[in-house]
Amino acid sequence: MEPIDRTRIYELMNKYSFSGATLRSFRVQHRSKSQLNATLVISLLNKNRTKRYRLKIVFFNVVEFRFQKRPNSSLKRISDVRMAFFNEQFFMNLDPYEEIGLPTVADFRNSDAFLGSERAEYELEEILKK
Repeated sequence: MEPIDRTRIYELMNKYSFSGATLRSFRVQHRSKSQLNATLVISLLNKNRTKRYRLKIVFFNVVEFRFQKRPNSSLKRISDVRMAFFNEQFFMNLDPYEEIGLPTVADFRNSDAFLGSERAEYELEEILKK
């Protein structure tokens, strides 16, 4: 697994198409009374839509998260993704609003599906056609 930093965010957002991706799993793990980890698995395509990938992101020391299912909404299909660092914490949003200017941490917190953690790592695997 590779750490997610500011450079990796740029690479991931420009290399892969998160719009229309599929949420495969979301898992929360209580490591101790004060430590929470989360794992997110997403199926997505590359930008030219020729290859499918499975992206696994592990969030370590989660500081906040929300996954809320509302009527008439789908958390299975992802409309888009935003990633950013605020106060040295990594945030990921799976249903962002339209951006007006630079995103703030409040933009992530207003989402129905977001995570914030002290650090995160990812693993990318190509899904071969059968």
